[in-house]
Amino acid sequence: MAPTIIKVEEKPIAEIGTLKIQEDQLKHQLKMMPGLDSLSADEILENYIERKRLALEAISLGLDSTDLFQEELETYRKVYLQEQVNDKDDIKKLTDEAYNFYKFELNASHIFLPISPYAKPADTLKVYKQLLGVRANALKNSNFEYLAKEWSKDPKTKDNNGKLGWFSTFNLIYPLEKVAYKLSKDSISMPVRTKAGYHILKLNDKRQNSGIVTVKHIFRHISPKANKAVYDRELYMLDSLKNTIKTDADFNKAVIRYSDDYTSRSQEGKLPSFGIGTREEAVFEEIAFKLNQGEISNPIKSSVGLHLIKVISKKPPLSKEEFLKLNNKKIITDSRGEYLKTLRIKNAKEKYNLVINKEIYEECLNYADDRVKTRKWSVKNSEIQNFLLFTISNKRILVKDFFTYVIERQGFERLLENDSPEEIFKMFFEDFLTKTILKLEEQQHFISNGESIQYLEKVKEDLLISKLYSQFIIEKSTKDTAALRAFYKQNIELFSQKEGGTLVSAKFKNASVYTKYKSIRDKGVPYQLYRGIKPIIFQTNSSYVGTEEKRVLANLLNLLKNNPGYIVEVAAHINPSEEESVSLSRLKAVVAYLSSNGLPLTRISEVNHKAAKVVDRFDWLKNQRVSFQFFSNFESDLIKSFNDRNNGDIILKSYSVTKNEFENKYKRKWEPQVGFFTQDGISEEFSLKISKTKPTYKDVKFEVMNRYRDYLEKNLFKNIAKKYPLKFEKTEILKIIKNTKTSK
Repeated sequence: MAPTIIKVEEKPIAEIGTLKIQEDQLKHQLKMMPGLDSLSADEILENYIERKRLALEAISLGLDSTDLFQEELETYRKVYLQEQVNDKDDIKKLTDEAYNFYKFELNASHIFLPISPYAKPADTLKVYKQLLGVRANALKNSNFEYLAKEWSKDPKTKDNNGKLGWFSTFNLIYPLEKVAYKLSKDSISMPVRTKAGYHILKLNDKRQNSGIVTVKHIFRHISPKANKAVYDRELYMLDSLKNTIKTDADFNKAVIRYSDDYTSRSQEGKLPSFGIGTREEAVFEEIAFKLNQGEISNPIKSSVGLHLIKVISKKPPLSKEEFLKLNNKKIITDSRGEYLKTLRIKNAKEKYNLVINKEIYEECLNYADDRVKTRKWSVKNSEIQNFLLFTISNKRILVKDFFTYVIERQGFERLLENDSPEEIFKMFFEDFLTKTILKLEEQQHFISNGESIQYLEKVKEDLLISKLYSQFIIEKSTKDTAALRAFYKQNIELFSQKEGGTLVSAKFKNASVYTKYKSIRDKGVPYQLYRGIKPIIFQTNSSYVGTEEKRVLANLLNLLKNNPGYIVEVAAHINPSEEESVSLSRLKAVVAYLSSNGLPLTRISEVNHKAAKVVDRFDWLKNQRVSFQFFSNFESDLIKSFNDRNNGDIILKSYSVTKNEFENKYKRKWEPQVGFFTQDGISEEFSLKISKTKPTYKDVKFEVMNRYRDYLEKNLFKNIAKKYPLKFEKTEILKIIKNTKTSK
């Protein structure tokens, strides 16, 4: 008789309410906790328990069951899965290839003929043969430029004889770039297929990478409608200005006085460093690289005006390590990302044994008609709906599954005007098949990968806590006016102040410093500080706030915490080819993260620029951003900003003062006031504030919000501590935490 096998359930190392936590699970989750290196074991334990209780409370309130929550969680799942399943060898090959391409710059031209990726084979072959004929003509008669003007359908290059100019890696979509770098000088490629159609490329020249240049410029805007007299006047002005500039200080002063580029003017005209092919204005690039360090150009004409440029520095091309550090995201997010996805789908088809019933598929295409172009396609009861369309990993997908997908997606997908109903159906089928494969791949991955499961649990936890805070703390402490006023009345003693004075003193180096500072201050509150942080760059049509973006925002939150007067202007942008709604999504995503992490909405200024402020007309990725600029309600912050740019010419002090101290020094009556005082030849501006009555709600509204938020938070923690009791051996848990910190 075989022995009876009794499965012993592993004893949990801790219980929080009904949640049971195993030791391995705890170790995984600890490794993903922010602050593991910097916090003590006790602090980590407290944070861990807090997070678990908050997540349990959010679930009990049903915050995990909303459509919006599930949609957000699904987005995180897809992005994470993409990072995990891409073949590392494929990524390494693309990385090495990209750097090898980067070593050189190409000058090329192209001819483009559009064709839908879902067009009939006969139509595709027709376009292919047309380009073969054009290529043969160009090879025989050396007239590529003429043929480009006659044949090419690319509106950006057709009138320029098909010229793409000088460029390096990442400036063409990957299939074209790969072919371009394999061509020899003056050779013409065979037709190259992309999603948009067919191209042929001619390589005009090839050279070593020019490196990186940093310049300052003085820019004069000239309207496209301006007449010749206006242009000549600006040209003469810049030409004359060049001859008067003798030193770097002269150039800096000229920038402040004359430049119309307000963004770079605060940086004395300095532009971000760039390489060949990264700016839309090719002439601007070429001249910048021809100048020597310190040299100033003649006036340069661009599409928006005239420039004087001065080279600050010239550096050699990036090393491989520098190149990868700067571009590792691009390797998997630009058109190479599409290539990786294609490989991934191809491998998955083989791995999961995809078998398409081609006869049934062709029959499905016969159901396509013009209704799909008006987004009103539907199908009534039809026997074909119950036929097998394809199988994958022993899963049977019926025609009705595909038809349902068409009906649902036709209202959302972008449809090209010239696509036929059959081509649209082919597109829908390709999307449906891809989504089915990716969903299967996702399910298989998360079944077998414990680390990934733990990661998604953390993501879910983060989202739940964010939703809980937003709904029950942030919104209540900022929008529930009745509750705020009631809290103020019930706790008015918290806002009472004894009579006393706060003196803010600003001593100025000389009269000219005071005059200069006063002209800036008189512009009003909030004061612009001409400070900010680097923008967050998003993937195309994405507003996903991932690990890297959260790191930037965490630093921003810390900076704002240390500067309580700061207001951050959060400005969202898109590149002109993105959907306008993406800009607002980015803005909401960033603001939601900041507010959910304790930043009051009163300290956030939201601006949705959409595509109004393009910072780079060639590298679209730089336009897919959220930027940050600082303002402040505190004059002390304005003085610090002024001092940073003016060698500390103002000495600012703030201190408490009694009535006797004030009257003895300033010989003035004890009352709130602003005054000007001179002693020992030093000019001083001071302000005296006296607190002597209980503040009104309006006076302390923002403080009431903060205190009410703290009150709500404390109550929440108190309630969930009772609701979800803790069972664990603290000494044992602390030991695990310390070992995890050491082994990380």
